[in-house]
Amino acid sequence: MDTTKTHKKSLSIEHRIKTLENRNLIIDNNNMLNDFIKKRTTYYHLTGYRFLLDNYDRTTDNYNNHKSNELIALYELDQELSILLFKEIRIIEQSLRARIANLCHENDRVTFELNVENKTAGLKENYCENDSTIKFIAEDYFNKNVSKQLFDDIYKMKEEPAIKHHFNDYQKVIPLWGLLIILVLEH
Repeated sequence: MDTTKTHKKSLSIEHRIKTLENRNLIIDNNNMLNDFIKKRTTYYHLTGYRFLLDNYDRTTDNYNNHKSNELIALYELDQELSILLFKEIRIIEQSLRARIANLCHENDRVTFELNVENKTAGLKENYCENDSTIKFIAEDYFNKNVSKQLFDDIYKMKEEPAIKHHFNDYQKVIPLWGLLIILVLEH
């Protein structure tokens, strides 16, 4: 018994467009659709928007005379919304980091100590002090991968004035607010 599988051959864009026509998608402009799929997205990514069409029939994969320009318009709308959404998410993320950094000021005891030999960053002190002392993070050291990533992020930014100051004057012990500055600047 032969158990080897033959690989499914990739169909040409023209063949895929013909398949869409056979499923009752009206092709407004064959060349435009071909170029769009070739240069902007994949066939499967574009056809994924068919589920948003009003009367698309899932059981028969029938487009019911929708137009290819509708699929392209849905794709472009999705791209624009994604750009707007991610721009706003970034602003929110930066604001939250700044707020946390301001809450955990220099009098608080959440610091990260860099171990250059092992290329890791571990928690040196682990408490925020406002009106009462509360444990900030449960563990004394981060998981190995996070610790290494944190070290890499800090080390990349070691020439930033606030970080450089802690590198030189505080034996590579970085306060939480300094770490948050690194994360904001890096992203």
